[in-house]
Amino acid sequence: MDADSLNLLGHNLMTQGQVDQALECFQKAIEANPLLPQSHYNLGVCYMARGEYDFAIQNYKKALSLSPGNTVILNNIGVTYGKMDKPRFALKFYKKALKYEPENVFALSNIGAIYVETDVKKARRYLEKAIKINPHLADAAFNLGVCLSTLGESDSIKYFEKAKELDSNYAPTWGHLHYQLRGVCDWGKASKLEVSINKINAQNIDVGILPAQTAFESVVFNDNPKTNFDIARIWSRYIYNQETKKPYPFPSAKDKKGKLRIGFLSADFNNHATSHLLLGVFNLHNRKKFEYFTYSYGADDRSVYRKAIEKTTKFRDLRQFSNSEAADLIYRDKIDILIDLKGYTQGARLGITAARPAPIIVSWLGFPGTTGADFIDYMITDSIVTPKDQTQYYNENLIFLPHTYQPTNNQQEIAMGMTRSNFGLPQEGFLFCSFNQAYKIDPKTFGSWMRILRKVPQSALCL
Repeated sequence: MDADSLNLLGHNLMTQGQVDQALECFQKAIEANPLLPQSHYNLGVCYMARGEYDFAIQNYKKALSLSPGNTVILNNIGVTYGKMDKPRFALKFYKKALKYEPENVFALSNIGAIYVETDVKKARRYLEKAIKINPHLADAAFNLGVCLSTLGESDSIKYFEKAKELDSNYAPTWGHLHYQLRGVCDWGKASKLEVSINKINAQNIDVGILPAQTAFESVVFNDNPKTNFDIARIWSRYIYNQETKKPYPFPSAKDKKGKLRIGFLSADFNNHATSHLLLGVFNLHNRKKFEYFTYSYGADDRSVYRKAIEKTTKFRDLRQFSNSEAADLIYRDKIDILIDLKGYTQGARLGITAARPAPIIVSWLGFPGTTGADFIDYMITDSIVTPKDQTQYYNENLIFLPHTYQPTNNQQEIAMGMTRSNFGLPQEGFLFCSFNQAYKIDPKTFGSWMRILRKVPQSALCL
């Protein structure tokens, strides 16, 4: 059988899920004609399907040497490097594809997807270009929605709606759209989605695939602790399965000498509530017994909070690190206890903790709910955040602090000299305030506020 026939047979076997048999066909095709790039490319696809990424790269590169500038091959090399958690290598090959074909929508979309994690403004440019060329890319529409929501732009709704229209089977689109609608208090549209979201959640929980809502969205909008736990479990397993695995051996605790090394992992070491709360902790820690390391993958806003944390801890900037590279650094720092401060909140990278780069991993502060993760050992909480009768819905070993899980910096400066007129508020009358984000407000709560305002003469509500 000639090489073309063997490639055709191998392709048919691949479509039937018979990857091993297809691989044999492609190997025979290479024997029949080692100069046919399609055979090497197909063999790379087989190895990729088997999760043997190094062999996939090897065969893709051989195919590329026989077909220089082939953008399909360049894209697949990028995708494979992405699966290997090597985003910088992936970007290199996607950008090579764009040199040969500047309007290659797959390269544009894939580059945008990588930058969503590190540079949303740059991601936006690539994704908008991809969608302009081909407005029917569901992945690009979804990722652009994520970009715009991160930037606080309500146009994110338009792109989540488009993504849902193009691929209604990708469940998380429904939850993201609902979250954004709640963020602009479009309660009518949001409520219409909720029946479908609850149905998708229930169906997908039963079969163990991604539900409509993220674990964060679930905690915000659901008061059923079992549902929240089930959704968190599925997301934690999804995150764990996305990561490349590397065993990190740890010495016995009894062999530990010197100070205990505590690592804090977050995107919020800047002018953010997390840093406002933690600054006092870092200032007051016992430097004779403990070393504090902070691992940051968030923006450097050069605020006083960022500078103070850089000064009071051993600071590591992880923005340019992949998850596996970040885990390697944490392991090299010989961290004894790694504390994740993000959980499932915006910009979280639980993939770093999924690699278990420290012998003990703790969840604290940023996400006061269960991660549902087998790779998180403990959660620091209190009896209000975690009622004792709901502990069965937490995967972590729970550490209950006696009063509150949340520290407060008693040295934080308080703004002085401001009056109501600074904010266009009435000078007289009782002032009600709620400084929560808008997605936390629901019609029932807002209606009760309006009734209170009507019953309190000359009162005002500040949101």
